[in-house]
Amino acid sequence: KTKLIADYVYQQIAQSGSPAALLDLVDLNLPLLQADMYTPNGQHPMISKLQSEYIEQAHLLVIISPEYNGSFPGILK
Repeated sequence: KTKLIADYVYQQIAQSGSPAALLDLVDLNLPLLQADMYTPNGQHPMISKLQSEYIEQAHLLVIISPEYNGSFPGILK
């Protein structure tokens, strides 16, 4: 149901005339979970690109996530 809610929120923002982008982590095919990703030079270039396109340029960030053991999934941490 998370995807349904995310799509609805995205549509509402887009219909308001504000620029909007939807990033679904399910669609990413990246080597996200590697031990070296925590080192200064270990970040995958695609992750840096996603950060600059979606996060650094954002005036508002809405995160819609499923609940996992009373928190949000580790992929978002």
